[in-house]
Amino acid sequence: GEVSRTELSAIDWILLVFVLGYILQEWTQFYHLHKKGKAMEYLHSFDNVADSILLFGFVIYFVLMFIGYYADVGGSSFDVIRTSYYLFGCCALGCSIRILSYVRIHPILGPVQMSFVGMIQLFLTFVIMVLIFMLGFSLAIASVYSSVAHSPDPPNDINYTIPSAIDGFAASFRTVFWTTLGGVGIDSFESNSRPETVIGSILYLVWSIISSRILLGLLFGLVFSKFYEIQANAETEWKFARSSIVLEFAEDPLMPVPFNLISLPFKPCCKYLAKRRFQ
Repeated sequence: GEVSRTELSAIDWILLVFVLGYILQEWTQFYHLHKKGKAMEYLHSFDNVADSILLFGFVIYFVLMFIGYYADVGGSSFDVIRTSYYLFGCCALGCSIRILSYVRIHPILGPVQMSFVGMIQLFLTFVIMVLIFMLGFSLAIASVYSSVAHSPDPPNDINYTIPSAIDGFAASFRTVFWTTLGGVGIDSFESNSRPETVIGSILYLVWSIISSRILLGLLFGLVFSKFYEIQANAETEWKFARSSIVLEFAEDPLMPVPFNLISLPFKPCCKYLAKRRFQ
């Protein structure tokens, strides 16, 4: 069917209202902290920083949408609109993850959500360690197979070609990565030079053992250990997380988003009437 359009849809306008409401909410929170001399506390909160980044992404999205639909940019409007949709996808994914943080107030889902976050943090730490190993093995494999090809005076009787799967560092890194998932066999390391084939096969076997046995076992051990550690402190951490969220919204005098945009014009009037009443 036809999917092209030339203006913002009703959903886009509704989303814009919500974005403006959240911007007002974040600004109000920052303003109240600034009045108390605690403006830096806003930046020390991961939730506030995440909200600011997401809102900034949505603002850029709407700016690009308005430029693409309503500005005269010629043939560049297609690229502008496409870029805005790419950005919207990233922001939507970030919002779905951000919404999970509010599950912390639930007595059952809260501990589960904190356990999930703890597992993600542990997994990211493990991935960094695996990447360091992969970079080392990739560099070693690329160096071994490039020794003859890059030699200034190779023997005349060697008609050597580097296997495409490990021709260079980038190809070696991809091969090592797929080896970790079991998608590459030892035949990818065979060449018409026996020394390189032997050394490459040894490196392949060593990496296969490390990735599929040692590192995988380490990951399972860390996951179970972290899970039991989180479960032991789940009730205390849940109460702290819940109180933090409740206090955050208790200190916000505005109505919920997007109704805070409606209450904004009446706020100066309410302050004036309250001041007159107590005078």
